[in-house]
Amino acid sequence: MNNMKKGLAVYVHIPYCARKCQYCDFVSYENMLDTCQLYGTRICEEIAQYKTLLSDYEVQSVFFGGGTPSFVPEEMIGNILHTLQCQIAFSKDAEITLECNPNSITLQKLQAYYAFGINRLSIGLQSLSDAELSILGRLHSSKQVLESLQYAAEAGFSNISVDLMFGIPGQTLTSLSNTIRSCAAFPIQHISLYSLILEEGTPLYQKVQQGIITPVSEEIDRAMYHSAVHQLKKLGFAQYEVSNFARENQYRCRHNLTYWKLGEYIGLGCAAHSCFQNTRYCNPSSLTEYLKGTDREQAMKSGQALTYKDHLEEAVMLGLRLNEGIDLRDFQAKYSLNLLEAAASAIVPLKQAGIISIEDNRLFATEKGFDLLNYIILQISAALDEKKVERNL
Repeated sequence: MNNMKKGLAVYVHIPYCARKCQYCDFVSYENMLDTCQLYGTRICEEIAQYKTLLSDYEVQSVFFGGGTPSFVPEEMIGNILHTLQCQIAFSKDAEITLECNPNSITLQKLQAYYAFGINRLSIGLQSLSDAELSILGRLHSSKQVLESLQYAAEAGFSNISVDLMFGIPGQTLTSLSNTIRSCAAFPIQHISLYSLILEEGTPLYQKVQQGIITPVSEEIDRAMYHSAVHQLKKLGFAQYEVSNFARENQYRCRHNLTYWKLGEYIGLGCAAHSCFQNTRYCNPSSLTEYLKGTDREQAMKSGQALTYKDHLEEAVMLGLRLNEGIDLRDFQAKYSLNLLEAAASAIVPLKQAGIISIEDNRLFATEKGFDLLNYIILQISAALDEKKVERNL
């Protein structure tokens, strides 16, 4: 019966872009759209390799990411989704998300996506300041942002998420607040809020290194984050993860929650990662290599089998990203370990410092703790290492 099947998330990487943004270090390619038909064929071939292996699973979420999925012909997206639905069982309420950028959105495209069965959009807005968008190297204007939100609602989408960015050079608390307020005036249900990371090798990183652009200080970056969190709360967006906010629980991103709660997922397309049947593995990051075809069985054999220690570390690292934190009863049931006792040498001082809290059998980071999340995770992981906790799964 369907309700006895295991849940699965599917990520589909669409690596094509009109132009890479100034800050982007994702696997994406410009000027290679002529290969996208073959790329779609290769993804469908990859799906077929999973058919038998996934007979006991049902897809609970699909996420088309990139790159810019809305840059490729919409028929390609529809064909991949149709192939997935024909080869693998889907839950009746599966969340199916497509990332899109305002400059490549048209009403006709959005209507086609909706007809295909895509029921959630993730729109990469980043900012409503044209000056900030220019610094980021985005191809859209603030006007196109507003148009894209109107088109999404007109096409019938009732589950719309937007990506916003803070810590942009030249950005102020006021401009960030204006962007948030303007976005919240639209019928969107979810906001992802990310701090700009200057990745080595990107054009924006080079400009900072050369002194052409002055980065935002860490102090201002943190002030922007806290200001945005409080503003979003007032506007009805409840924080459920360090960077994610939803108007209501049902609009939390179920796909990302699979990652954060250590569920199983498969990745399709070049550079796509999978965590399936206790093994981590990935596809070639080179588009040219991926287009030659993939061998799922060989990829799994050459992947990394996860140890008990790996599971513990990830449960701590990902669980603490969530506002609800780590359910201590579930943790003990799953790993046969009392986390509070095993990591007491770290947890006690962290709690005394006010950066973690324990309530209702949950261990979670406080508001102050979210600024020190990496430190908290390292301390708890180190305490577990000292105990030399090691068991068989």
